[in-house]
Formats: sequence, structure tokens, C-alpha cells
Amino acid sequence: KTKGEGLPLIGRVVRKEALHHFGSETDHKRDAAYKTKFHFWLRQGSYELQVVVWNRLCEKYYAYVRVGDVLLVTDYTDGVWRVGLGYEHCAMVNPGYRDGE
Repeated sequence: KTKGEGLPLIGRVVRKEALHHFGSETDHKRDAAYKTKFHFWLRQGSYELQVVVWNRLCEKYYAYVRVGDVLLVTDYTDGVWRVGLGYEHCAMVNPGYRDGE
């Protein structure tokens, strides 16, 4: 399958890239939340999958996703090489761990 909605994904975050801002400097100042992306990699068994988080979700999920977390990702579209998150469909599978920090 190369395009379309996929089944829910569950996996451990094994890598996370820095937040990347793109667009012109004028765009960046005016609308920074909508000109960003970052990547992280989920591993499930012997498979590793790159997940790309775009625009509005970036700042929220960049602070939220950490290496070692186990995540459930739903409502995404998949391509040949990567998965892009849909709208607010990522949940911690190991809850409670953030509350004590």
C-alpha cells in the first residue's frame, strides 16, 4: 500500500530529529507555527518507521515525544518511506510517566 489511511501504529521512539523551520523570514515571523516539521522513528519488532510531524502539531508533539516513549499513532496517511501524523492522533502508551516530572 503506498497511499491512504493506515492501521494504528504502536512502537517505541528510537530517534528524534531537531525541529526544522522553513519558509521565508517574513513567513517565519508571521506564522511560525505553520512552517515547521520534525521527524522521529518508531520501532516495532524488527521494523523501523519514520514519522513526520508537520506544521500546527510540531511544537506540541516536539516537546511531547521523547526517545524511549511507546506511542500509539492513528489517523495518518502513509507513503513509501514515511508516515505523516493526522490531526491530534498520537497517544502515550506508557501514561503517568510525564506527571511526576
